[in-house]
Amino acid sequence: MFAKLLVGVPNEPLKGAVGFNAAYGTSTLTSVPADGTAATLRATSSCVHRVITTKTSPILLTFSDINPTPTKAILQSASTTVKYTSEEFGCGAIKAITGDSAASVVTLVEFQ
Repeated sequence: MFAKLLVGVPNEPLKGAVGFNAAYGTSTLTSVPADGTAATLRATSSCVHRVITTKTSPILLTFSDINPTPTKAILQSASTTVKYTSEEFGCGAIKAITGDSAASVVTLVEFQ
């Protein structure tokens, strides 16, 4: 399942982390189970930035192959959209677990 997310002001190019134009790359929806099992979000090895949107549950994220834990993760609140630049977070794997006892759906949009 794919969804298109429009970010920015109409008729203005999206800017990359270092000022270069960024093009829409891929978009995926991933279910994150409520049982604490880490879900791997699809990610490419090169990107300018990634935008992650959460639904009704907060999520814990790691930007590596390490499973998130409350002490080793970034918390993204429920119902939020956050841009993560490649300069700060890289472009490799992203793992996610829910921050509460409910399952969640996460949208990942990568810009090239």
